[in-house]
Amino acid sequence: MKEIEKSFMHDLVYLLKEKNEESKKLSKKDDYELGQHMAYYDVLSLIYQQAIAFDINLEDVGMADYDPDRDAL
Repeated sequence: MKEIEKSFMHDLVYLLKEKNEESKKLSKKDDYELGQHMAYYDVLSLIYQQAIAFDINLEDVGMADYDPDRDAL
């Protein structure tokens, strides 16, 4: 992966993880908040799974120490 692609993925994943953490703090009393939280989980999980499927180093996409099932829910 080129450096610009690594930088893009690192930044994108960092921002998604940050948004997910913010959504975890919401009360989730309504369907919108719950749906938003699950959407972040779905996206992070998909990035994680696709990186593994395409044999992309998880460190290259900013997920070396991150497991969506453990960290995003």
